[in-house]
Amino acid sequence: MAFNIILFTHYSLSARYSMPRFSNMIVEGMTRRGHQVESWSPPRIFGLFAKELPILQKWLGYIDQFLIFPFLIRLRLTKIPGDSLLVFCDQALGPWVPFVKNRPHIIHCHDFLALRGALGELTHHHPGVTGQLYQRFICWGFSQGNCFISVSRSTQEDLHRFLPVPPQLSSVVYNALNSPFEPIPAEQALVELKELLPDVHTYSFIMHIGNNWYKNRHGVLQIFEQLSQLTPDLQLVMVSQPTPELKAWLSNRPNLAKQVKFCQDITFKQLQSLYSLAQALVFPSLFEGFGWPVLEALACGCPVLTTQVQPMTEVGGDAAFYISSYPSSQSEQISWAKKAAEILLEIFTLAPDQKELVKNKGLAHASHFSTEQTMDSYEQYYYEALKIGSGCG
Repeated sequence: MAFNIILFTHYSLSARYSMPRFSNMIVEGMTRRGHQVESWSPPRIFGLFAKELPILQKWLGYIDQFLIFPFLIRLRLTKIPGDSLLVFCDQALGPWVPFVKNRPHIIHCHDFLALRGALGELTHHHPGVTGQLYQRFICWGFSQGNCFISVSRSTQEDLHRFLPVPPQLSSVVYNALNSPFEPIPAEQALVELKELLPDVHTYSFIMHIGNNWYKNRHGVLQIFEQLSQLTPDLQLVMVSQPTPELKAWLSNRPNLAKQVKFCQDITFKQLQSLYSLAQALVFPSLFEGFGWPVLEALACGCPVLTTQVQPMTEVGGDAAFYISSYPSSQSEQISWAKKAAEILLEIFTLAPDQKELVKNKGLAHASHFSTEQTMDSYEQYYYEALKIGSGCG
């Protein structure tokens, strides 16, 4: 049965790269299935002055999102069919949920790290007062919803803790690998990386990707420090912005610093090439909503070493290699890094046929995260949410 979908998406000034990609996947997938899809997002009115007043960009955006857009929502709701399904592409759009809570709706949930930080649950992340208030505002909004889709069981468990009452619908649908990640032949990958890393053809490397605090980049460097003692010719490529803390740590280890290369603003082809050439992806994340790099690397035939907690274990399955969670004490961190380095060395020294088995297992595992399978699940739960919202559930 075809139905009408209104997709709420992020304000253009605050949308991260992954969110537009996610919302576009929904639009294209649901349109292919014969549904009518219309996207709603706050107009950029006061935000037009952001370039002239960059210090006020956030607050100008808030005017567009929380003063102007609610008025437009109320107006537009009077002009759409009553059986339309209102879909929120991210729980961070929670402040708009109260305007549609009495109509059929469903909310996609990605991660609650910002909210957990605002509530004091994370020792590594302490947002300011305005950040805490904003996250509570978001929580107040999405808590008035009654139908949800989470990207992992870990995200779903967090969601249920924050909701005041059990939802009428709460399902887990893993993200789809909605970009064409696949192995690139070494010769082609070297050409793609020629400008980014001119001498990449002269060395082997492991890699890491991520800028957020919870990616545990310090842990990556600690692992590499131990690994470099076992394989001194190896390099580390970090697709990341170096922080002052990371620079300071490396400045005390000048020889190690020469083996670490930071890359920023890379193209999709360059990222795909890095995954295809790397000896392994090292991804000891503290927390994740889903863990995209794990899946992307596996889809490119790259071995993955990641943290043995949800959702990394959900995304990596039996195709990834695992280490324990990052310890808090410095002495334990050294032992932890040594263990990780030993696992990586085992991966590097596998016989060629065993390396091929690892690669093929990763490719096979990644193939289960297809866009069509994900969209099939979305369509099923969208229909259920529509029935619940129409009083037929």
